[in-house]
Amino acid sequence: MRVVRISISTVGSRGDVEPFVALARGLRERDHQVAVATHERFRDEIEQMGLGFIPIPGDPQAVLTTTPGRRLLTGPGGNLAFARRFLHVLRPWFRDLASVTPTLVDGFDVAVYTPLTFTVWHYAQTCRVPTVMASLQPLHPTRDFSAVATGGIDRSPWLNRLSHSASQQAFWQPLRSQVDRWRRDTLGLPELGIRGPFAHVAAQERQLFGFSPTLVTPPKDWPAGITVTGAWHNDGAKADTETLEEFIAAGSPPVFIGFGSMIDPEPERLIATIRSAARLSGHRIVLGTGWTTFADAGDESLFLLPYTPYGRVFPKMAAIVHHGGAGTTHAALRAGVPQVVVPHFADQGFWAQRLRRIGVATPPLTRRNLDAGGLAHRMSACRVPELRSRASMVGRMVRAETGVENAVAAIEELVTRKSA
Repeated sequence: MRVVRISISTVGSRGDVEPFVALARGLRERDHQVAVATHERFRDEIEQMGLGFIPIPGDPQAVLTTTPGRRLLTGPGGNLAFARRFLHVLRPWFRDLASVTPTLVDGFDVAVYTPLTFTVWHYAQTCRVPTVMASLQPLHPTRDFSAVATGGIDRSPWLNRLSHSASQQAFWQPLRSQVDRWRRDTLGLPELGIRGPFAHVAAQERQLFGFSPTLVTPPKDWPAGITVTGAWHNDGAKADTETLEEFIAAGSPPVFIGFGSMIDPEPERLIATIRSAARLSGHRIVLGTGWTTFADAGDESLFLLPYTPYGRVFPKMAAIVHHGGAGTTHAALRAGVPQVVVPHFADQGFWAQRLRRIGVATPPLTRRNLDAGGLAHRMSACRVPELRSRASMVGRMVRAETGVENAVAAIEELVTRKSA
């Protein structure tokens, strides 16, 4: 296999970036030249891994501390209302993303992009660079389950399929005039019109879905160009866990609680709820701080943990309470311990339902309804032998999956075919 120059573009929180760093490392181990394009805050760790780095404008953590960002996290309504608030943030950012898109494509043999770096697909048409759409969620329409944005519940085949089309259009129509104007005036490409890009993307040679087939069985009505590879884990990440190990050794296995990038507007209230739930359930707690700042320094029953690679933490826990992001979900699944999901928005409700469906999680607890009693009840339920046994068995299945290797093979197969 010849050396291939590959760009991988992704934006969002750490859970949106780390799986793609894992994919980049897998490609580099095959001697390909790989650059990861993402936010500046990830530059140092990406470059320390020997990967190229391309900056993409924006800082999601900073955005979430603004008034629109706080509304994004805490505003009323369900996923439809969230989508409207999200597009309010996305529309002005589109101009910045479009301006740097040539650096994500020019000079590369293949450009891998995510749904939120969709400008790569458009620009690549001007220079005929092959693209690979890579997603951590099952975004392609199917009759098997409804759209991720609607929770993925199985309604009926035609309603399931309709929900995907509605979800796609809810994303496309608010951006349509902006994207079509850019295509026409800057790229010299035809406008996509009311139907949008989705049929065109579906017709391309390769789409990679980086989630576990144990969690989401690939639908039979998906085209052959889609590969469900398994999740992409960054096993090489190093961390100093000495003080954490001391805390774990001082008593029974604790419960991990962490909501990642979901910045809590009332951290004092949240930590008080967690302390009360810990007392009611008799658990010690490892609280992953994520992007929320907690003033409390912790104590003998509660350990505050700044970000540490989950693969170093989760297998040592009695249970994992998390927000249901795709990256965290798969790290917890792989650890083989019971889960409690507290979804906030977007795809998190979908993963909560999937985990419940395969028998490794308690019923979810929404962020709005998070209280000490409900949390304590679910943490106590994680002690049930049947739940623990099921989580352990599924964990073994997921650990046997070779997500990065499968994704690398799919990209190399595409390159070989294009070179023939």
